[in-house]
Amino acid sequence: MRGLLENRGLNTKSVSRATGRARSTIASLLAGDPPPDPKALAELAPLLHMPVADLLVIADVSAEPGELEPQPYESIEKLGRLVEVATNLTVHQVEQLIEAAERLRDDPGH
Repeated sequence: MRGLLENRGLNTKSVSRATGRARSTIASLLAGDPPPDPKALAELAPLLHMPVADLLVIADVSAEPGELEPQPYESIEKLGRLVEVATNLTVHQVEQLIEAAERLRDDPGH
C-alpha cells in the first residue's frame, strides 16, 4: 500500500487531507495493522486512480456485496486528482492553491 502512494507522489498528510481521516489512521492503514477497513480503502481508491475491487485484492481484504456505500462527496475522484497535481507544485504554488480554494469555498456564488 505504501508503495502505491509513493509511486503517485502521495504521503500520509496529503491522503489524510483528501479523505478527512487522521494521519495516524492513514499510517495504520498503510501498515496493515489492524487490517484495513473496506470503506477506508474505498476512499483511497480514487486518490490512487484504482478500482476499489483492485485495491481490496492488493490489501487482501474482502467486502460483502453492497457493503461499500457511495462516497458522501460525489467528486471524490476530482479531489484525488487535485491532490495528485498539488504534490508536484512548489510550496508557494500550494499556498496559492489553498488560498484560491478558500476563496472559492467562501464565495456564496459558486
